[in-house]
Amino acid sequence: MIILVTIGYILVICLSIIILILFVPIFFHLQVSKYNDLIFCAKVSWMFNAFYCYIEKKGSQKSVAIVRIFGLQIHLKEGRAKKKKKEKIKKEKKFDFRALLNKPFLTKAFQFIKKVLKHILPREFRARLSYGFDNPANTGILCGFIALFSTYYSRYDIYLDPIFDQEILEGELFLKGRLLCFVITYYILQLVLSKTFRKTIKEAKKIN
Repeated sequence: MIILVTIGYILVICLSIIILILFVPIFFHLQVSKYNDLIFCAKVSWMFNAFYCYIEKKGSQKSVAIVRIFGLQIHLKEGRAKKKKKEKIKKEKKFDFRALLNKPFLTKAFQFIKKVLKHILPREFRARLSYGFDNPANTGILCGFIALFSTYYSRYDIYLDPIFDQEILEGELFLKGRLLCFVITYYILQLVLSKTFRKTIKEAKKIN
């Protein structure tokens, strides 16, 4: 009887953790600035900072990474792993990416990407960017390409300044938002369990 009660408590705890992971939103914050030096700052938090990750890089300075889980800080050690090159001759499965280039699969993949991007669109997005290439024609091409997406970012505070007489890339960007693992998981299952996806992946796998 005691064993059954213990198992029941364990199952309830596991189920509670799964529900929290799926339905409690993950908040993200990103800030990038590039003028003389590149400054990068990213923060991810979940469930009132039960999980917290902070990464910062300023110019040539050493990057800073902080990870905390339930208030306990995890120290990340930077090490240079020595890579040993070993040549192994073995028979293995190869993946034929050409099989993915069919209209039904690409349509499914595009729909999946569109749904995911729509879900993770930042709640706040500000950008000030000056850009230009050494060839003014390339700058013009990029201007036209960016214009194709104007309907997607028109509601954000974005200012893009094309420079046609010099090669340049500088400015600053700030965004923050949130995402739900449940929604992303649902979209992934929709894609993976679809007949089109399974059939295409099966055709792309072959034995060498």
